[in-house]
Amino acid sequence: MTVEYIEDGVFVIDLDWSDLFIEDRVRGWCELRYPGHPKGCPNISKTDRCPPNAPMLNDYFDTNRDICLLGVEFDIGSHMQKMKDNNSGWSDRQAKCVLYWQGGVKKRLREMVAQYMLKKGFDKWADTPEGMGLNVFRTCIPKGLKMKKDPSDTVYKIAMLGY
Repeated sequence: MTVEYIEDGVFVIDLDWSDLFIEDRVRGWCELRYPGHPKGCPNISKTDRCPPNAPMLNDYFDTNRDICLLGVEFDIGSHMQKMKDNNSGWSDRQAKCVLYWQGGVKKRLREMVAQYMLKKGFDKWADTPEGMGLNVFRTCIPKGLKMKKDPSDTVYKIAMLGY
């Protein structure tokens, strides 16, 4: 039950429910301030996949069946350098802005989720497991994923698959 790469930059972590760190307080992280967003994530209360509308993971997935995390890596460091090369004077924050890279990463994740669900027979997935209470850092780091709070090299977009 460690990180297994199934394709370049795409990984799976097979898990037992006992491996997960599900904590209601994680959902509150969506409300933390960050630059340009004094009230936290702008999606709070606006979608079914975000708090408080999103269910807890153990209310959404069947806890008696298999689950896994599927993720896509993105080289944010190379992206930032490319953006700075093309936009002289840009700060790290500007070069790292999610508007310029996250859409493509989310699209790749959706494509990989669809393929993996067909292959393994999963029938549910969640692309915002944090909003459903999963402490992704506490769950993934012990399994070998080298996650960082404010990465300058690799970022991860992770979905949870199950039944």
